[in-house]
Amino acid sequence: MAPDKPALVAEAPVYAGDDPNLLPAIAVVVHALADRDGVPVPGWVAGHRSPADVMLFGYAFDGPYSRWERTRSPTVCGHHRVWFHPRTLDKGTPDWWLPWD
Repeated sequence: MAPDKPALVAEAPVYAGDDPNLLPAIAVVVHALADRDGVPVPGWVAGHRSPADVMLFGYAFDGPYSRWERTRSPTVCGHHRVWFHPRTLDKGTPDWWLPWD
């Protein structure tokens, strides 16, 4: 566990490519982790929003799985238009293997 979590995410990531979803995907994860851990949300996070609703891991956003995922996603996903299951935030913890629903 990092001793200074706010410092880890204070500086905005830089990306010069043409993927419109990369920075929103980073921003939504930082936003959700900050909310979960009681860390101030960095100012750069709010400026990153996907042009269309997308799944964090590239699944099409038009089927039953995306509808199921959206109902379980952290609230901040709506702002960024990037959706993921909240257990994604547990990756690397001892509880990662537990059933998700």
